[in-house]
Amino acid sequence: MLWWSMIPASNTRDWQPDVAVLPSATIDGDRVTLHNIRNFVYRTATDFTPRHDDKTFDLQHLESVDLINSYWAGEAMAHLFVSFGFGGQDYVAISIETRKEQTEDYSSIKGFCKQYELIYVVADEREVIRLRTTYRQPPESVPMKCKRTGHETY
Repeated sequence: MLWWSMIPASNTRDWQPDVAVLPSATIDGDRVTLHNIRNFVYRTATDFTPRHDDKTFDLQHLESVDLINSYWAGEAMAHLFVSFGFGGQDYVAISIETRKEQTEDYSSIKGFCKQYELIYVVADEREVIRLRTTYRQPPESVPMKCKRTGHETY
């Protein structure tokens, strides 16, 4: 346990492009500006145009906070992330994910053995859900119903 707890994390590695840019926030009263919101344009899960946006949100207009489940191995294994809805128009999601280097592939066992750094991915909600449901193969299941209409949203 002592060895495991002393493995150092680092921000100075050759990161894969989807986790290369760290998000940050600036707070001014009730207004929060999120910097480097991931909003990639995907063609496939590995072929995309990186895009990072800055956006200011007024906490007075926070209307919803949703916990979203993304099932990636049947009903037993899911990734959870949180989405914040502002004024019924802007949705930003926060997901804690592995921060892999250029040469690394994902492995659950390596993850349990602390072989990856972690990153808070701050992303446009549509981007992070569509990546999982449309572009990753096999696709993940993200069952959601719109609270206003009752229709499937993704």
